[in-house]
Amino acid sequence: MTFVIIASFIHQIRPVVENLDDFYCVKKFGPKAFFYYNGNLPEDEVIPYVKAQIKAKLGSILVYEIYPLYKGIIDLTPYLPTEMKESKAYYQRKKDLSDAELEAYKQAHQLK
Repeated sequence: MTFVIIASFIHQIRPVVENLDDFYCVKKFGPKAFFYYNGNLPEDEVIPYVKAQIKAKLGSILVYEIYPLYKGIIDLTPYLPTEMKESKAYYQRKKDLSDAELEAYKQAHQLK
């Protein structure tokens, strides 16, 4: 599973997430850090788990948001059905995290 954390203080949040088992930072771009999760948690539990870990380690004072990725694009509306996403221009634009970037990272770090 891939997801992005967007925060002004990403430099404080990123190490917390990277120190969790099976979480890897694939790319950092400005206030965004793109992560790959390669563990056994169900997808719907990954983001709540990450939020809980950030809160436990850094407190609840930092402002940030976590979004899943849909076909390499930040999914600002994860609640929309796939058919609707396919019809929106937003989801047809250039990817925020390309398949090639993700695959290169996974190969370099021997991840599945």
